[in-house]
Amino acid sequence: MWRSLFGSASCRLGTVLLLAGVLAGCDWDASSGQSGSRAAIGSDRTPPVVRATDPANGSEGVARARAITAEFNEDIFATTVNDDSFTIKRSVDGSRHSGVVSFDANTNTATFSSSSPLAMFETYTATLSTAITDLSGNALAEEHSWSFTSGDGEWQTPEPIENDNNGRAGSARTPQIALDAAGRALAVWAQFEIARDKIWANRFDGSEWGTAKVIESGSGGPASAPQIALNAHGQGISVWQQSNGSRNIIWASRFDGSEWEAAEEIQTDLTRDARAPQVAINSDGQAVAVWEQFNGSGYDIVANRFDGGEWGAVAESIGPAIDDDDAGNAFGPQVVLDADGQSHAVWAQFEASRYRIWSNLFDGSDWGEANPLENNSAGSASAPQIALDAGGHGLAIWVQSDGTGDHLWWSRFDGSGWGEAKPVDTESAGDASAPQIAINPDGQALAVWEQVNGSDYDIVASRFESGEWGEVESIVPDDAGSVGSPQIAVDADGRALAVWAQFKDARYQIWANRFDGSDWGEAEPIADNSGVSAPAPQVALNAEGQAFAVWQLDDGSLIDIRASRFE
Repeated sequence: MWRSLFGSASCRLGTVLLLAGVLAGCDWDASSGQSGSRAAIGSDRTPPVVRATDPANGSEGVARARAITAEFNEDIFATTVNDDSFTIKRSVDGSRHSGVVSFDANTNTATFSSSSPLAMFETYTATLSTAITDLSGNALAEEHSWSFTSGDGEWQTPEPIENDNNGRAGSARTPQIALDAAGRALAVWAQFEIARDKIWANRFDGSEWGTAKVIESGSGGPASAPQIALNAHGQGISVWQQSNGSRNIIWASRFDGSEWEAAEEIQTDLTRDARAPQVAINSDGQAVAVWEQFNGSGYDIVANRFDGGEWGAVAESIGPAIDDDDAGNAFGPQVVLDADGQSHAVWAQFEASRYRIWSNLFDGSDWGEANPLENNSAGSASAPQIALDAGGHGLAIWVQSDGTGDHLWWSRFDGSGWGEAKPVDTESAGDASAPQIAINPDGQALAVWEQVNGSDYDIVASRFESGEWGEVESIVPDDAGSVGSPQIAVDADGRALAVWAQFKDARYQIWANRFDGSDWGEAEPIADNSGVSAPAPQVALNAEGQAFAVWQLDDGSLIDIRASRFE
């Protein structure tokens, strides 16, 4: 009897002790309604297993804003799934992508929701650490990692970025756009308000556009032809031409990263008409502006430099010192600036019987002697464009006549001098015009231009890599109508966006095509501008692949400025 009672008491005591041990090792998760143990109990010694992930390992083209999930094969202790135990990192540099981690106890699924879209075409590694346990305290046997590649961006819904100023502002024209490393943008344009055109600007702060404002002095006559340059740090320079009542003068305003500074004249000889300004800026905030300026008998190319604090005291002619009997008008200047403060300018200048392409180098202190880039006596050259990579190597392209047709030519600056001028394409029969070029830090470049195709124009492109231009190919739809005004921009990985105006359905629309680093995709309209006409596109692309396009939108009564973000 005593033995029986003792045995029963022992059993009861063991049961109580066992229950107390279980309760002591348990936690209640109010968020999931789970209770679980941090220490393995009973006979469950089996670690949990990741049953499935979405996206799966090796997936490509993953939507950049979608959630990343992992499903387990058993109940998981919810509080062990958090932003320390579930991470997403960019594979190339290990940088961690921010997001919110959650866990659904009903489906045993962990979810990583990104705070911002993944970068475009990037490989990411998702990792679940061994801090994750099941309800018995068994941890994952080892870290579980899988990789996937994000997809491309998409053009967002276009939006107006100009300001009608309570109905006082009229039509807007000639928009320009630039983008910094963080995806912030500056746009400038000319817009009519109270008797004349003024220069306006708006800023995209990374999330939304602000309120457009006038950035010119507010005095003088009509202003036009604005240009904008922006460095990676968000510092910008805008230049434009503005009438003083009898002639155009070149003006500039600096954006210090948050505000526009007072506009100032950067042309020192105010008795001469000036036009067609261009500007470039580097990472130190130094800038160079070039423009056409009347010299009494024709137009020279004139330059001024901004040292980061102020513009130079004198704007000087940088054109060729050729005999007055041979000298003629110069036009179409373009300028680039490297990180060391060296600058290249190119332009077309009449000499003797034809136009030639000339260049000059600013070595950081002084402009040198101008020299021709080509010596093709068969016909005139025009429309020069120039681009510079991070190593200071330059590419110039232009349109050159051979006496019977116009073709695209090029020359390369190797760091010490310009090489031999050559044709980009020797097979195309149609005339070329309106070339544009873009280059990335590694020297990969793309050019686009208009080319006659039978009775109409085509937009064609060619890629520069390993010292040579590749195949010339059309980047517009087969059934494209009249096309024109191509623009191109390239990112650090050699991917590019081209935009142009295309006549379709009785109006001009803005179209785009994407170069993914290897091939051009399928052209698409950025927006359905039903019943209106949209000419004059511009595009900007930063190193991370974020982009903006801007254009004029004519609704038949007023011309607005529209912008679309590629994200």
